[in-house]
Amino acid sequence: MMPPPLPAADHPSSRLQLTSDVVRSLCVAWVSREGTVQRKGLDFSPDDGSFLLAPTMIDVHVYRTTLHHTDEPKLVQRLPSGHLGIAAARFTRRGPQHILTAPANQEDASLRLWDLQLNLYTRIFPLPAPAVHLAMHPSKDLVLACCADSCVRLFSLNDTQPLARFASHSSPPAAAFDKEGIVFACASGRQVHLFDTNSYKESAFAGFDLSDRLPRHAHITSLLFSPAADHLLVGASTSDLLLLDAIYGRTLNALRGSSYDIENGSASRTTPPPPPAAFSPDGQFVFCGSDESPSLDVWEALGGRVGRLDGHTQQPRFLAFHPTRAVLASASCDVALWLPKTPP
Repeated sequence: MMPPPLPAADHPSSRLQLTSDVVRSLCVAWVSREGTVQRKGLDFSPDDGSFLLAPTMIDVHVYRTTLHHTDEPKLVQRLPSGHLGIAAARFTRRGPQHILTAPANQEDASLRLWDLQLNLYTRIFPLPAPAVHLAMHPSKDLVLACCADSCVRLFSLNDTQPLARFASHSSPPAAAFDKEGIVFACASGRQVHLFDTNSYKESAFAGFDLSDRLPRHAHITSLLFSPAADHLLVGASTSDLLLLDAIYGRTLNALRGSSYDIENGSASRTTPPPPPAAFSPDGQFVFCGSDESPSLDVWEALGGRVGRLDGHTQQPRFLAFHPTRAVLASASCDVALWLPKTPP
């Protein structure tokens, strides 16, 4: 059965105010099944979310998501990566025709600025170790490359040499910019360090030690600022997911299958980590992988779980929420777009 088309850009259901009822009503409206290769990322274009980047290890897929009400998302570009492969890929702020990739080939450790229209690498940034995660600045040509040698490197897309290097005790490390790009965070083991983007050569201006809030053998695997930059979502290797006050580091919530008790400490976990989580654009809700199934759990950021979304046959490894609309994207081998049902 053909899934229902996406609503037109000005359709009321695409601009719903997010409430618990709305997020519980999210359902799969479109699925792309083009193979059995695991996706290596998921990213809406930074302009207005009109394109969705969903690369695999062997090629780049770009979908157009701004459509008329009679259409479905369309695969508009599919370009092979050749012998390099793809470990990570993100749109840059230069528009949907420019992406930054990290090759999967261990012998070609680098970042590569890829002009999709010309199908050319326009700049190559050498690395001493492969990058496994990329965090893009929201408004400047800056990127944080999290590398397999336990270092985070800050690059300008205009210079092939790194601006700064931050050592970590985790492999791979985690890093993220806040939504304004004023601050960035780097994780090292069980600690989070905050840096001023304009003074990146100076020491961290703040930091949080989560040793007493995570299981003994856990280390931080993901960082994500809320849209208002007042909260920081910290994911750990043991599936624990903590929401922190981004200024003072206080724990505000324990969201995903976590054994952490805010008052009494934590216990050990051994389950593999679900995918990184995603905030809704208003910061009220957090979407994340379930510990128990291929489902997605929906949490109030400062409350409890409000729902579970079923639709994937494999656990999604990547999540991305549209920057302005009630559209959630998730990816395992397949790519799915989730839309709310008829507005209440």
